[in-house]
Amino acid sequence: MPKHARVAILMAAMIIFAVAMLDLVRSKVEASGRALKTAVLQYSTIKRIYAAPTDVIRTASGGQDQGR
Repeated sequence: MPKHARVAILMAAMIIFAVAMLDLVRSKVEASGRALKTAVLQYSTIKRIYAAPTDVIRTASGGQDQGR
């Protein structure tokens, strides 16, 4: 096999490998972005659940605990 053919095959293999690595990194970044969005959504939901009773208590007590 001529040297030019071997170099061309090696370069093609390196390009395919680089594209595969970039695709893997991109999918990991997208997955971590989705996980972050899910965590933010869960945090905001939990915050809303725990904040609601406090707001109801403050309203029912007439705002007496504002002096803290």
